[in-house]
Amino acid sequence: MKKRLLLSILYCFPILFYGQIGNEFEDGISNWTNTDGSTTMLTQEMHSGSNEFNQYYLLKTCDGSNTAIGEMAVVYHFGGNLYDETWGTGFEFDVKNDNNFPLHIRLGFEGFNNAELVTLQSFEIPAMTDWISVIFWVQGGYDVELTDEGDYVPSIPGVFYETMSNVKNIRIIHNASVSFDGEIVTGLLKIDDFDIILLLSVDEKFLNGIKVFPNPVVDQLFINFPATTKGKLSLTSIDGRKLLTKDIQAEQMQLDVSSIKSKGIYFLKIETPQGTLIKKIVKV
Repeated sequence: MKKRLLLSILYCFPILFYGQIGNEFEDGISNWTNTDGSTTMLTQEMHSGSNEFNQYYLLKTCDGSNTAIGEMAVVYHFGGNLYDETWGTGFEFDVKNDNNFPLHIRLGFEGFNNAELVTLQSFEIPAMTDWISVIFWVQGGYDVELTDEGDYVPSIPGVFYETMSNVKNIRIIHNASVSFDGEIVTGLLKIDDFDIILLLSVDEKFLNGIKVFPNPVVDQLFINFPATTKGKLSLTSIDGRKLLTKDIQAEQMQLDVSSIKSKGIYFLKIETPQGTLIKKIVKV
């Protein structure tokens, strides 16, 4: 019998340097399946009005049958170490909800030890919502519980370590209830830009040298780099909506935020080959 654990997540945006393992679906949907390992009703679809850098996304069409095809969940076959004792591991991806019901997005992790972890909290996406960024930050020691009463596990922290240090696959799940399985439903699950966020130990000097000012900002935000690089800037609201994007083309970049009328906290994501940096920005 598999051990199923409940794992709470940190809803926070730490200001960290991190590296990414990702899948933007530009080269297809390999390594993604239904929960039974099949690929029926999983397709690579093209964005309307797409650009050369982000043309495709993953679509699962659920038919409501009591099968893996009717289950609103997809599996990424990963295979690797996702354990970080100090900072935990982040997961970021975009979801579009074209259904007439809200989505309750959770993450599940299956280890080669056959244990299964699932997040306690879900990220709720209202019905008929355009693309929105979903971020989970998973860290050990935060309300990990057993769901199978018949299983005896002498050390839950040990099971968490054993699972996350040797992950076999990752699930993206829609379920209003805490479950490793997706709901059986008729509807669509649209996923894009799936990234696994791991803390970097290299290139921190370059990332430390990135300057963002002024902060708080009124209309123009400046980003200075210590050397020439490439990449992308994106500004996200606190509820996960991606508001602005811009390609990095020079050592000094300028981001016009005057179109954002609401004052408050936003998050600037700076993606470069040396790593990625997230900065909290205050709009006034």
